[in-house]
Amino acid sequence: MLMQRRSYEQVHTGERPRYRVNLPEPAENRTALLEEINKLQKSKKNRWLRRVVILLLVLGLLIAGGWYGLRYYQKRQLVNQIPLSIRQSVSFKLVYPTQNKLNPDSVQYVGGVVSYTVNVHENVMYVTLQSSPENFDFTSFAKQINQPTSIRTPLGKATLGSLSNRQIGSLKTDDCWVLITATQDTPQSDIEAILQQLKKV
Repeated sequence: MLMQRRSYEQVHTGERPRYRVNLPEPAENRTALLEEINKLQKSKKNRWLRRVVILLLVLGLLIAGGWYGLRYYQKRQLVNQIPLSIRQSVSFKLVYPTQNKLNPDSVQYVGGVVSYTVNVHENVMYVTLQSSPENFDFTSFAKQINQPTSIRTPLGKATLGSLSNRQIGSLKTDDCWVLITATQDTPQSDIEAILQQLKKV
């Protein structure tokens, strides 16, 4: 009778049989063990790297979201300094300073003109906003300004100078005329600072 081939041998010794298991050679056993260890180490390393990448992505999203939320909150705080009733009453885009806060108690709306004051250092700037006059000659107005200086701002070209013993800054946007006035001893750099930071609501 043929016996099936097994991974072990039956050895007859005395009254009952014993079985001898054919184990792998020690060298083969060590190689297989090292391969398993290497696989485990690589697997652990890959899991660790994935966790680090995911953590960094989550932190990046949290930081970006926090920064955006802060900027949005700051913008709304600045915009809200001009009452909603005034913002809804005008037909042109209002502008406001983004760095030097305007004085909320000074905001007025009379005869289609919005006005407010802004402090730069110890100097008070008077800002008026109105819809660009259709028949107003801005070229002739600019010629009346003493020692005019033209500058570029994010909202367009502006003119600095003095008129009627006051320092002024004039800026015409697409639909709004911005006029800033201050006392004669106010540095033009203070008026320019306001013009450079103006932003549409």
